[in-house]
Amino acid sequence: MATGTRLGDLTGPLTYFTSVAWSPSGDRLAGGGEDGVITLWDTVSHQRVGRLLGHRKPIRGLAFLPDGNRLVSLTQDSLRVWSAPSLAEMFAAR
Repeated sequence: MATGTRLGDLTGPLTYFTSVAWSPSGDRLAGGGEDGVITLWDTVSHQRVGRLLGHRKPIRGLAFLPDGNRLVSLTQDSLRVWSAPSLAEMFAAR
């Protein structure tokens, strides 16, 4: 794929993203916002698949674990681990 090639448009409300992460398989994209909300998209259908609520401060870091089944999010004062398939919070630390 050439640099700058448009892959498609994402659906749903967009915000100012402070961090993004691709799943290892490339089929999910997570974007963490200044509002503390994490939005997930299916990169094949370009549809929003969910929003993760729980942080109160801007998202400063996002990473999928190598198996692609968990997403780690980090703010100035908290860390959370989410189940990527179910979108459920698995762990939170302040």
